[in-house]
Amino acid sequence: MGEDRPDNEARELILIVRNARSARLRGLLDAIRGVTGDLSVRISDDLYQLRRCNVVLGATAAGNSLIGADHLGPAARILCDIAKPGDFSPLIGIERPEIRFVDAGVVRLPLEESFRISGIPLPPDHVFACMAETILLGMEPGLREIATRINAGSVRAMAAAAQAHGFDFA
Repeated sequence: MGEDRPDNEARELILIVRNARSARLRGLLDAIRGVTGDLSVRISDDLYQLRRCNVVLGATAAGNSLIGADHLGPAARILCDIAKPGDFSPLIGIERPEIRFVDAGVVRLPLEESFRISGIPLPPDHVFACMAETILLGMEPGLREIATRINAGSVRAMAAAAQAHGFDFA
């Protein structure tokens, strides 16, 4: 399934969860398949399934590094971490320098704003991505409707608006 996809599209989605036998996953799996079409979607609770992936997105609320270099296979090329604290061991950058790491959980504000919230350990012109989304939606009220539907088109529209206003990756 999905074998005839262009090189820039995923052939399979592997969702790593705490308990692959959880009854709650049925609805989630159905929702994911409703968005991904014919893309193969699998669920596993084995972190070593990441060895099959060349792009890995970390998005847990675990509070510590879950994924180490030993969980990643030779084809791993991009790690994107939106979790805070991060899901990936900091040693991956040393052990696997060929892998590009994207810390997607932090965004730099436009115009070097000095926005700061006490107790959040970020430079003055940086915010967490969820905060940047809220700020952007305040600047672009027309995006509020599409922000509730996550698909390729809505992601592109949000990214274009963020770029137009000067938001940037940290």
